[in-house]
Amino acid sequence: MQPTVYRNADGFETLAQEWDELLARSSRALLFMRHVYQRTWWRYLGNDDLVLIAIRRDNGQLVGLAPLNSVLARKPSRCMIYT
Repeated sequence: MQPTVYRNADGFETLAQEWDELLARSSRALLFMRHVYQRTWWRYLGNDDLVLIAIRRDNGQLVGLAPLNSVLARKPSRCMIYT
């Protein structure tokens, strides 16, 4: 497995076609998981704190995505949450 981390919304454009192809292979393809929905949500409601993790198999096939929100925790450290 090969993880790739994107730290801004440019990752959405890079993954656009593969994103919906991955969703089409999923048994839980909900509307709010589609590329256009997620991209729009992060563009207008995100706070420039996006961390997008893409997981690929060794053959390059996209097998997982995790759009996470990086937030400052109570202690002086950062954590990521799914929003």
